[in-house]
Amino acid sequence: MAIFSKKQEEKKPKAAKAPAKKAEKAEKPSVPAVVKNAADSKEAVVSSVKSVIVSPLITEKANAAIEKNNVYVFKVTKVATKISIAKAIKTQFKVTPVSIRIAIKPAQNVFVRGRSGTKSGYKKAYVSLKKGDTITFA
Repeated sequence: MAIFSKKQEEKKPKAAKAPAKKAEKAEKPSVPAVVKNAADSKEAVVSSVKSVIVSPLITEKANAAIEKNNVYVFKVTKVATKISIAKAIKTQFKVTPVSIRIAIKPAQNVFVRGRSGTKSGYKKAYVSLKKGDTITFA
């Protein structure tokens, strides 16, 4: 029974030390968060605008959307937002989008020639323009 009594004695001093640590933590002042410069964030947005649009998606469905509703489809990076896509469209094609819708195509598991693999997923943006505006792809 002497083994159990030693463990209990060891636990008691540890419990006494714990409140002292909490008091030390309370005394430490909190570190303020680092705020970025407004100019730095604007430069980061401008430099990333060129890399937002990966490529236009040219499919039968996309071409029908262009002819019928004046909606263009682009493959965009996975971190792209509606605002960054709108800025990229304005700078690259000099056209103001009316609305932007985003769809995420998930990765697919495929089985081809006896081997399993995956098709990578991507994010695409549906950009609608005014009736008179057009985008030409080179």
